[in-house]
Amino acid sequence: MAATTYASIFDVADDEGSITLPGRPKPFQLHPIGSKDALRLRKRFPDFKGNIENLQFLVQNDDTDDDLTDDTVDRLVRVIEFTNAMVAVALGHAGDEKAEARIDTMFSEDEKAAIISRAQGLSVATPDEGFSKRSA
Repeated sequence: MAATTYASIFDVADDEGSITLPGRPKPFQLHPIGSKDALRLRKRFPDFKGNIENLQFLVQNDDTDDDLTDDTVDRLVRVIEFTNAMVAVALGHAGDEKAEARIDTMFSEDEKAAIISRAQGLSVATPDEGFSKRSA
């Protein structure tokens, strides 16, 4: 009779991953964005109730400078702050304001989006077909 094998929580998905950004010499280690991190971000940024996937990065057009109200500028600042905080969580620096400030100048908006997307993928990773293996 064959022995029954069970999956372990450590067999199902990797805790960490990495992302290599074009033009960067080394990959960056990523961490999943867990429930506690997501709730902390929601508490800190209550105005962002939707998923980051639905967040559009706004690009300023030189022709619309006159249309920017103080409220619009404030909203753009909050988008940038939220994005930097999400990237900080993904890179293992949750709640670190110095890291968030550095992220703001270190990465482009496209790089930030790629980091967040990859970290979210780790957060909701599903096992592959061979996940049911014997635990160590």
